[in-house]
Amino acid sequence: MGRALRSPKSTKIITAIALLIATAMLVLASMEIERLIYRNYLQDLKLDTTIELIEIREEIEEAVVESTLKIQDLAFSIASHPGMDQATYERAAAGVFGGNKAVLNVAAAPGLVIRYIYPREGNEAAIGLDYNTTPSQLPEVMEAVETKSAQVAGPVDLVQGGLGIIMRQPVFLRNSGNDGAGALWGIVSLVLDIETFFADIGLHDTADTLDVFVASVGPDGTVDRAIYGDPAIADRDPVRLEFDFSGGDWVMMATTAGGWPKVSPTYLRDYGLMGLVGLLILGTLGYLIYSSESRRLAQRRFANAIQAMDSGFAMYDPDGRLTAFNVAYVTIYQPIESHISRGARYEDLVRAGVQCRLVDVPEGEEEQWVQDQLAAFGKDTKGHIRRFSTGRSIKSVDLRTESGDVVCMRIDVTELNEAKAQAEAANRAKTGFLSTLSHELRTPMTVIYGVARFLQNADHLQPVRALAQKIRDPRRDADAMERSLDELVSTLSSKVELQTRSCDRLMFLIDELLDYAAIDAGTLRANLQPCTVRELLDAVSEQMRPLAENKNLVFEVQCEAEDVWAEFTHARQILLNLVGNAIKFTDAGNVRISARPVGETVEFAVSDSGVGIRAEDLASVFRPFHQLDATDIRKHGGTGIGLTVSRELARAQGGDIRVESSPGIGSTFTFTLKAVQYEQTPFEGKR
Repeated sequence: MGRALRSPKSTKIITAIALLIATAMLVLASMEIERLIYRNYLQDLKLDTTIELIEIREEIEEAVVESTLKIQDLAFSIASHPGMDQATYERAAAGVFGGNKAVLNVAAAPGLVIRYIYPREGNEAAIGLDYNTTPSQLPEVMEAVETKSAQVAGPVDLVQGGLGIIMRQPVFLRNSGNDGAGALWGIVSLVLDIETFFADIGLHDTADTLDVFVASVGPDGTVDRAIYGDPAIADRDPVRLEFDFSGGDWVMMATTAGGWPKVSPTYLRDYGLMGLVGLLILGTLGYLIYSSESRRLAQRRFANAIQAMDSGFAMYDPDGRLTAFNVAYVTIYQPIESHISRGARYEDLVRAGVQCRLVDVPEGEEEQWVQDQLAAFGKDTKGHIRRFSTGRSIKSVDLRTESGDVVCMRIDVTELNEAKAQAEAANRAKTGFLSTLSHELRTPMTVIYGVARFLQNADHLQPVRALAQKIRDPRRDADAMERSLDELVSTLSSKVELQTRSCDRLMFLIDELLDYAAIDAGTLRANLQPCTVRELLDAVSEQMRPLAENKNLVFEVQCEAEDVWAEFTHARQILLNLVGNAIKFTDAGNVRISARPVGETVEFAVSDSGVGIRAEDLASVFRPFHQLDATDIRKHGGTGIGLTVSRELARAQGGDIRVESSPGIGSTFTFTLKAVQYEQTPFEGKR
């Protein structure tokens, strides 16, 4: 008997059902794909917002630290001259805070009673305020006194309206002839207007791109009081960064202006493309009902559509057998490519992946892992990311249709993850460099400032008082006076020498940063002249030998070369950097500098018996801001760009730097320059 033909009505019903099923499946897939696109777009947007917010937070923290240092400076002045009157105090306060529009007043309270205030006009009512009888402020005042350090409190409601920040610094009198703190003199308080404070930082300038909200938080981490911006921002899933100040905690939140976008910028195009693909598939399915030729045509079009997808695509029937897949899917699962074919069971593919170690499964847990994958098959609608042994990171999304088929999307997110990691690493490197640079610059500045203060109060020095006493003594002993004078000169000379070394260090850091800026801008040039190698080595030896001898290191210099083409200042800077690093990372043994002719060049070799460098780290020692061991760098100091600058300076002079090292044995940095051949004409150095 021949096969009965379907009636036109039944054919239409079957066609309609098939088209409805296909439409539902495509809508689900389209929604999931667009959700993934939007999720990736929002993730990138939040990362960019976080980076921008970190920069804003650093500016706010820097402004708070600057105000803290200034109030400490005023406290130091009061401790040095505790008997100052209101006029003297106003001059001192104006010298520190004059011109700062955010400053509402700076009050000094000897015995914890406000006696002096700047500016006086408009703040007269505060004079006479006794903190001992002011319960609202006494706890913060006593906390500053007990910790002997500046305390930041805020936000606080201001009498004149608005919010303010209060910084309190205790003042302790200095013991005569002793650098330690003496009795409590009182306290100095600084009141800043928050709105002006944020305006000076430039927070208002971000309004076109960001919605920013700053608030104080309670002990449980919830928002306590709004400081800046719209509190509604906290309910928009904002990026959140926290501050940590003594006396109170702040949090900063931000979204893009107007809140996060609800859709990706390309959602119309994406839906349009997916709609076109869906129409194509639906049309193909209609033709499949009427003839085998139409079915073959529809299969061909369907295959072309999924092959055009960048992501891996596969479809399994309700029994878990593979019915369709694209080239991208095979590429992702390349180690089990031979197992992927129409009709292959999902379970067999999972087991094949375990056997070839496509995924990292703990030994002895293989069977349990397979059963877990089978149980989750068709249920992972949100997707998860797994790293394959091929080095690729793949996001897997499974969608089960109403008919029981499972649509599998495999999206390669390796480049996205790597880009995110690189962006985060770059941000960490920048933050680490800024932190290191701040520390490196602050150290010599602290010494310079300390010596200046020391000399400013020279009349308190024991040698000065001793000399003055001997001068006033009617029985003047010339020998005793001479000894006192020698002691005074020695004391002052040692302090000035310390200040000079700090100035040299500061100038070295600034020159290094300027050289790096010139290198980065491509403007570095070298004016090459014949230089005598011996003079170059003598200049370096004269400066670095005392540093080596202070660490009981053997310091050797050997010269077998004559003249080189170089810019003397840059060549000396390179050698100072290399020798300084050698001394810095060598605790025992020797540091050696040698110069010898090699062909048409002169090789300067700086060798040490220090800690050495691991082989895997040698390629990255010249990378800017790269530090092999952050703890060790913190111990010895450095900005992380010295070797980068040195190598570029060497190349600008027609030379180069290379390194050889063994951990625990030592390192040798070799710096080359062109040797002077007097029949040659000078050549121009370049970057």
